[in-house]
Amino acid sequence: MKALLWITMALLLVSPVMAQEEDGSGFFEGFSADDSDFPSSGENGRQRDTSGERPNPVDQLDAILAKGGAPLTIEQKQMIQAKLQEQIESLPQSQAGADAPAGRQTRPAASGRAPESPAGADTPGGAGGRNPDQNRRQEEQFIASFLPVLTPQQTTVWKSYEREQIRARGGYPALRLALEEAGTPPTPEQEAPIQEVFGTYARQQRELRRAAGPDGAPDAAKMKEAETQYLSELIQLLNAEQRQALIEWRSKQQPPR
Repeated sequence: MKALLWITMALLLVSPVMAQEEDGSGFFEGFSADDSDFPSSGENGRQRDTSGERPNPVDQLDAILAKGGAPLTIEQKQMIQAKLQEQIESLPQSQAGADAPAGRQTRPAASGRAPESPAGADTPGGAGGRNPDQNRRQEEQFIASFLPVLTPQQTTVWKSYEREQIRARGGYPALRLALEEAGTPPTPEQEAPIQEVFGTYARQQRELRRAAGPDGAPDAAKMKEAETQYLSELIQLLNAEQRQALIEWRSKQQPPR
């Protein structure tokens, strides 16, 4: 018990890593949009001029790879765009299903745009929208669809970008990556309780900020209390090697002086 207390105190001395909320955001800016808002790429694989619309994930992927010196070819763009379109067109059946009114169109219209949700439909995230879990699953499906199309060099660029984004966002995904890179990944039995600790801490921070109001600062003492509790629970779920990786992970998050 004394050892766990010492580790908790040591962790409090290094820069805190905020347990970020799961808001459904992902690697692609436009992927949380309504299906019908996705602009299609033109014949040359580049996005059409669609002022006001969210970016096409295929073009976002191309920009990521181009920055790493391995842009998509026209053929790759066309293949990935086709896979994305198939994914979008399959959504009405999976979303509406048995809930669709009898006789209502459940396939995309001739324009290729997804049909609108029934008026007044109670869907998470707003009318016609999807909740964060749905957004996340859709992005995961898109990533799984384009990975086989990439060359080894493009795959290396994408994986590097993916790791950078995970580290930058923090939270449980960043800790899991740190543990994996340290050779001590969380076991299946550890996954759920660790995520629960992060989720509880994120909710506590959110509630304290809400209580402070838009122009106020959250209670520093209560924030520190929540952090201490979060770390105490977290280290009890980790083994000795994982605790060391946790300390190193937090120390790397210190802001530049």
